Amino acid sequence: MSSPQKGAEAMKNLRERFEDCYTAVPNGSGFKMKYIYYAPWYVWDMPEKSLRRQKCAMLLCSIAGLCISLLSAVQRSALNTAPVAFLLFALALCCHVMEFRGLFQFLGARYRTTKMTYEDVNRLLLTAPILRAAFSGALAVMGISAAVTGGMISFAAALGYGLSAASAVWVYRLYSRISVTIEENDSLERYESEFT
Repeated sequence: MSSPQKGAEAMKNLRERFEDCYTAVPNGSGFKMKYIYYAPWYVWDMPEKSLRRQKCAMLLCSIAGLCISLLSAVQRSALNTAPVAFLLFALALCCHVMEFRGLFQFLGARYRTTKMTYEDVNRLLLTAPILRAAFSGALAVMGISAAVTGGMISFAAALGYGLSAASAVWVYRLYSRISVTIEENDSLERYESEFT
């Protein structure tokens, strides 16, 4: 697929993405319509029990990163009074919110999931943790330089931001190791054979 086609695919709105995966068919009784998913199924290449454990580990790691980051932000250090540090913390927090959105969607995803769910989870969990790690890592580097003049409290805040960045990298690493298999979907054919 060429680059302009990939860009157009990424810019589709929710309705267009829904229409690419579902089709409306008569319900069989009255005027109501029902939607049948006919796009391919995405199946996680991991036993279900292991996948659930992995999902929980990712969520706990992300929650720990948030707690550490918030504890670092309330430290009375020279680092936390700098406007640039506040901006980096706010950006890291926004990325953390997006990461949580992806994690909760991943937690709710079935073992055999739809194309839309897979694409949403994949996009969020491959970008948000990396961006959060970059912003938190920048805060850690700033904290180490502030620790030279600000003492141990700035070092403690820098250590916390560094641990938060490490948790983001760990979430990314756990998710990126999970592969998927694409299965054909015969739901539409089965529906048509039942009602024709």
